[in-house]
Amino acid sequence: MPLRRARIRLGDQLERTVADARQLDPRATIELRGDAPALATHVDADAGRLHQLLMVLLDNALRYSLKSRAIRVDVRRSGP
Repeated sequence: MPLRRARIRLGDQLERTVADARQLDPRATIELRGDAPALATHVDADAGRLHQLLMVLLDNALRYSLKSRAIRVDVRRSGP
């Protein structure tokens, strides 16, 4: 599978992935938190692979966390 790198806005990618993860368990609470600069950050990445990685992490969180607990995705920018 070839790497398809492109400049993507991290916040948009995370919003789509969190929306998809909510479909795995509609009763679960998944929160996306981050300040505007972090969510507006652009990264050079393969959007499909990044989505796949994030879905694995969120699926594991849904599967192995207490059902009464919210899953929170925090986005922070560090560095320049």
